[in-house]
Amino acid sequence: VSQSSEAQAVIFDTQNPVFSSVQVSPNPARAGPTVLTFVSSKTLETNPVVTVNNNPALFSSLNNLTYTYTYEVTNNDLQGTAAVQIQGIDLAGNPGSKSANFIIDTIYPVVSNVAVSPNPAKAGTLVLTFEVSETLAANPLVKINSETATFSRRFPTPTDLNYEYTYNVTSSDQQGQAVISISATDLANNLTTQQANNLLVIDTVAPVVSNVAVSPNPAKAGLVTIDFAVSENLLSDPVVTVNGSAAAKQQV
Repeated sequence: VSQSSEAQAVIFDTQNPVFSSVQVSPNPARAGPTVLTFVSSKTLETNPVVTVNNNPALFSSLNNLTYTYTYEVTNNDLQGTAAVQIQGIDLAGNPGSKSANFIIDTIYPVVSNVAVSPNPAKAGTLVLTFEVSETLAANPLVKINSETATFSRRFPTPTDLNYEYTYNVTSSDQQGQAVISISATDLANNLTTQQANNLLVIDTVAPVVSNVAVSPNPAKAGLVTIDFAVSENLLSDPVVTVNGSAAAKQQV
């Protein structure tokens, strides 16, 4: 009688898989593809299920237990903190899960309350102020007739979202209506460029007085009339003097 024995190795695995090193790029995320990567502590039965705010992310690749998924952010996504959920099962059927989050921001910053002083602006420094609707990645780019204005300061307000810029007007600037352009980029790289076309008039040309006429001339004792023309609208009536004495404006 012969006897034989056969031995089999049994592997016990009661440890749940652990997901770590979760990274989301970009973060904050604007509309477009977002990449999620994470590391699994062990080999899994199938690719993990990954969701963003309960919406499925798509498997992209697996490299040495490092998983990469993509998620397409759209304008329909909930703004603010997005919940990432990772769920997977190892070869022994042990489940594992991991939660993470990132910021979704598909809303472009809004530029408002643009003001310029003085207006009209002669040669010299003008001040431009405006407000933005959210925190920006950097100071906005402000241009007047394609020339760059200089950042001055933020207003000390509760939101700290008011900006002040200065611009040096010279005789080289184009006369008349000026185009103001303000470009603002938020933390998610949403870029807004706003143009204000009717807020500023540049006028560095001094008014010209012409066609001066005095009647009568020569003048005897009595009323003398002084007529003249000016080249543009004036802020107030001209000051006219005769030998240092003020002449009175004639009502017309």
